[in-house]
Amino acid sequence: MLKKLDTTILEWRNKPQTYLVHRDYVIIATMPHTDMWQKTYFNIEKTNAPALLLATKQDLTFKVKVDAQYQKKYDQAGILIYIDDHNWAKVGIEYHNQAYSLLSTVVTVDGRSDWSSAKLSSGITFMYYRLSHRNGEFRIDNSLNGQNYRQMRIFNLPSMSKYKIGIYACSPLDSSFEATFSEMYIGKCQWKAYMGEIK
Repeated sequence: MLKKLDTTILEWRNKPQTYLVHRDYVIIATMPHTDMWQKTYFNIEKTNAPALLLATKQDLTFKVKVDAQYQKKYDQAGILIYIDDHNWAKVGIEYHNQAYSLLSTVVTVDGRSDWSSAKLSSGITFMYYRLSHRNGEFRIDNSLNGQNYRQMRIFNLPSMSKYKIGIYACSPLDSSFEATFSEMYIGKCQWKAYMGEIK
C-alpha cells in the first residue's frame, strides 16, 4: 500500500530561485537555460535542471501528479531518476507549440541520452506518473485520471548501491513557467515480479 510522501524530507539538486515546498505539494518556477541532456544528436551536456529528490536503495513505487503552465518550446516537467550526471532518466511532458507537446522518456547511460516520445495535445497540461523500481530495473507508467495507467517504458540503469527519485522542471530556452507537483505517494513496489508466461 502506498502512503503520502512527506515532501519536506526531499533534498534539492540545483535549487531554483523561486519555489514552494508544502507537505502536500511542491511548486517549482523554472529558470531559463536549464536542462537534462547528454550529447546525443544535440551535442548538449546539461544537468542543471532543478530537482527535488529522495535517496534510496529500496524497491518501491512512487506516484505523482504533474501540472504545468508551459510557455516556450522544450519547457518540461516530470519525474527524475538520478544516479550521477552520466546516468539518469526522466519522464514528463515537453512542450513544443500550441498544437502539440511530447510525452517523453529520456534514459541516459554512460553519458549518452536515449529519447523516446509520443505526440500529445498541448491542451493537456497535466499527467499522473507511476514509477516502480525492482531489483535494479525501472518501469514508468502514465495516466490521465490517476487510476488507469499504461506502460511507457521499462529500462535498466548501471549498477548502483543507491539512487535518487523525485521531481524536476526546466526550461532549456529563455523561458520560465510554474510546475505544480501533488498527490505524491510512495511505498512497497507494486510492479509484480515476472514469473514466466502462464500456459
